[in-house]
Amino acid sequence: MDYSMYYSYKDSGDILFVNFNEDLKPNRKEKKGRIEVYYHDSEIVRYNIYDIKDIVKIKNEGMFYYPNPALVTVINTLLSNAGVPTLEIKDNSGYFIGEIKEIDNNVALVTLGNEDVNVRVSSNDLQIGDKVVVAKKGVHLSTGVIVKEYMLNDVLINGHLCINNELGIKEKGELVTILDKDIEIGKDFFSLEAK
Repeated sequence: MDYSMYYSYKDSGDILFVNFNEDLKPNRKEKKGRIEVYYHDSEIVRYNIYDIKDIVKIKNEGMFYYPNPALVTVINTLLSNAGVPTLEIKDNSGYFIGEIKEIDNNVALVTLGNEDVNVRVSSNDLQIGDKVVVAKKGVHLSTGVIVKEYMLNDVLINGHLCINNELGIKEKGELVTILDKDIEIGKDFFSLEAK
């Protein structure tokens, strides 16, 4: 199961949220020690892990775009002890640097190096050759929306063109994130940010 994590002591207290499916509303929950499991019928939609700072220090607040494998290992120990499914340790964030190859009729073809994706474009400011950040299918955006495939103008849209707010760049707001021309395409955006 793909997932996203969110933690904000200031906004929610000492609770780590692990979300699986924002589209489904929970209709029941079970308490298993420090973990609350929220279900929609039989499908798990979220874990709330309480008093997480007693177990591990979490320095950042907000969405975890690329959960540290050590953190996921600690969480998996808690989940396993509670008898609920564990999380997959991710090897990338799902947010990749691409270059715009074509723009036609509100659709841009973006190369990520080893593959091309189609994204919806709503800004006239983008140009061929711009370096952008693309969230691939299945990624949980900071808004809670999961990137899904859909058809637009008879073209399969299989990625999402990221704006600054979705990448935690709040001071630049709702504009599409355009990167320096010399940045390498195909790289994981958040692994680059960590260096």
